[in-house]
Amino acid sequence: MATVNSTSNSNTNSNTIQNGRYWGLATGLDIDSIVDAMLTKQQSKIYKAQQQQQKLEWKQEAYRDIITKLRDFEKAYLMLGSSTSMATTSMYTSYNCTSSNPYLTVSANSDASGSMQTVEVKQSATVATLTGGTISSDVTSSYTVDVLLQNLKDLAAAASSFGTADPSITVTVDGVSKTISFSGEELNGLSASGFADLVNTKLSAAFGQVTAADGSGTVTKISASVDTTTNKLVFSANGGYQTQFSLTASTSSFDVRMLGAITSIAERNGKDAPTITVSYGGESKTLSFSTSDDLSESGYLATIQSKLDAEFAGKGLTASVDANGKLTIKDADGKEATISTANTNVTALDAIGFTNGANNRLNVNTTTLGDFLSSKNIEPTVDENGKIYATINNVKIELGTKDTKLSEVFANINKSAAGVTIAYNKTLDTVSLTANQSGAAGTVDISGDLSGLFTALGFTKTSDTGRDAIITINGVSYTRDSNNFVIDGVTYGINIDVDPAKEGYQPLTSTVTFTKNTDTLKKGIQDFISAYNSLIDAINTQIKTAPDKDYPPLTEAQKAQMTQEQIDRWNEKAKQGMLFNDDTLESLLEQMREILYQSVTLDDGSTYSLYEMGITTSNSADDYGKLEIKTEDEEIFEEAIAKHADKIKQLFTKSSSIPLDINPQTPEQVQNQKIRKQEEGLVARLDDIIKSYAGSVSGNKGSLLIIAGITGDSTQYNNNIYNQIKEINETINKLKDQLKTQRERYYDQFEALEAFVQQANAQSSMLLSLLRS
Repeated sequence: MATVNSTSNSNTNSNTIQNGRYWGLATGLDIDSIVDAMLTKQQSKIYKAQQQQQKLEWKQEAYRDIITKLRDFEKAYLMLGSSTSMATTSMYTSYNCTSSNPYLTVSANSDASGSMQTVEVKQSATVATLTGGTISSDVTSSYTVDVLLQNLKDLAAAASSFGTADPSITVTVDGVSKTISFSGEELNGLSASGFADLVNTKLSAAFGQVTAADGSGTVTKISASVDTTTNKLVFSANGGYQTQFSLTASTSSFDVRMLGAITSIAERNGKDAPTITVSYGGESKTLSFSTSDDLSESGYLATIQSKLDAEFAGKGLTASVDANGKLTIKDADGKEATISTANTNVTALDAIGFTNGANNRLNVNTTTLGDFLSSKNIEPTVDENGKIYATINNVKIELGTKDTKLSEVFANINKSAAGVTIAYNKTLDTVSLTANQSGAAGTVDISGDLSGLFTALGFTKTSDTGRDAIITINGVSYTRDSNNFVIDGVTYGINIDVDPAKEGYQPLTSTVTFTKNTDTLKKGIQDFISAYNSLIDAINTQIKTAPDKDYPPLTEAQKAQMTQEQIDRWNEKAKQGMLFNDDTLESLLEQMREILYQSVTLDDGSTYSLYEMGITTSNSADDYGKLEIKTEDEEIFEEAIAKHADKIKQLFTKSSSIPLDINPQTPEQVQNQKIRKQEEGLVARLDDIIKSYAGSVSGNKGSLLIIAGITGDSTQYNNNIYNQIKEINETINKLKDQLKTQRERYYDQFEALEAFVQQANAQSSMLLSLLRS
């Protein structure tokens, strides 16, 4: 037998203090232990009440677990809205269907008739759309070739002098990146056109040749040329492909040895001169450089030192450069100054006049409306507030100002009342304007637009109207505004353009055939049986598990002597058997088992039952009505699924127009519920039982809710067990008050005893003293 020692919380000192009073000094008695012993019977009453209360709480918890399991089963298998529900029509009338033409896709739902169809698509649907031309196929340098060539020569010469890597750029074409470098030897003596030829040679070597899209020959996907009007370098996509390319800089840290080249490039192109800021001893000084300074290989360090001496006179700072071109400035004690630079990171890409990441695609997030229109030589019309407007489908739309980003311009169009969506396709480098309404009802009309935006975007058409799909099914004609639609439980998808206006037009024809999908019903029933049996197991386990009398609820004193793990293990045992032989649960199981034995009357007056489709209840008394498909009945089950889906559907889903009443009072009400049960299928019958135990109907609560309630419901604090717990709690409080009063009375009595003993001791001492004298 499991045991736990129980001790009181008394103090075992013979001389103690209670409420500011000393006990046991005169008598030498352990007053606390004596008082605790005298109150043992009263304390036991409290412990007993607390244990009774704990058992009720555990019992309520067990009931609520059953309620939750019943409701979960009901939601998953007996109510509409769940894919596993036996109440849904699609469980019984599922079809597989196929189309003889791959350009017409079909799928059937529960409303499909299952009859073969002859389908003819006379016309497919379209959405009204206008598409512009290619927007930004070229990337142009900001410098003339003469200037950029000299910039590049400066970098290459410095790299050659100091033995560093030649200046280079990274070119990415359709996701493939290659680095192209330029040596001083290659650049010397080159003309503008010669530089473009050099770049093309390097591009061809890096990316190779491809056959042009029109088959006219081989080309590189990207090439360089010189604009004869501006004399600027231009990178372009070649070969008729939608090639995406970008130019990025090869990154590197500041090399002070390149200061001369950097300074020359800045001055040549009107850029800010490079500077070096030195912070030392609480001071910060900026060293500026120009082409008048000696920044040659032999003179750059002396120039830096000279400027340093001028700014930090008498500080003894010395500049030095390591093999990687890193500048260091230290004082005589080796203390290092802090260095920062500005305008010193000039890459080869900067030198040839391209921004880092330059590419042949429109960046709607950074490009402004004004800049975009200007790049297409279009001057927009603006009002007195600088606003630019567009007109689409006769709706005037505020696009923004010249400073508004294109992304915001597009957003303004999309949220307008014009009923269109504008979008940029980065792959094709085009902008499309599409009607939100598909079919013939959708239009896009920009004929009244004066903003210039759509001209800049390369729109050549000013209007478009969609068309409806026209389809005949077994000779019946239908019109739909989309190529994906549902007719009589079948979803159709037209995946090819069928246009009567095109030369050589042919309608799309197909034969659609249907086969019963028995797998869905078979799996649905098997899952239902498995879930039902799990529910029965859970309830049956509660009923058949007897309580272990060796594990009563722990008292607080007992818990104080145990670890949390020990308490948890004890409670696991102590909670068992709370619903042992519970009459309410036994009645629930009996009703559930009974209705599954019974047959259901079908629409034609015949009856059908689970037994007839190969499903029986277990013969074992321990299983308490669990469902099973025995090995010898599997063939019957398979045949029923294949041949009698309609009977199975009625067996499970038949319903009654009589409303459920879980608390009938009059003979008429009782009779109505009997009729309801006779008219219903198994799903409704099971659901009625679950509601009568774990649900609420017309203000009437199920019997388990009345007993234990459920969290989050009005029954949480309005149920029989809660009321019992409340009463016991009041009893416990009264017993505790009585214990406190009794304890104080005992201590008062011992206080009087202490006083009496002290007085007797004093008198005895006095007598002894007199006798001795």
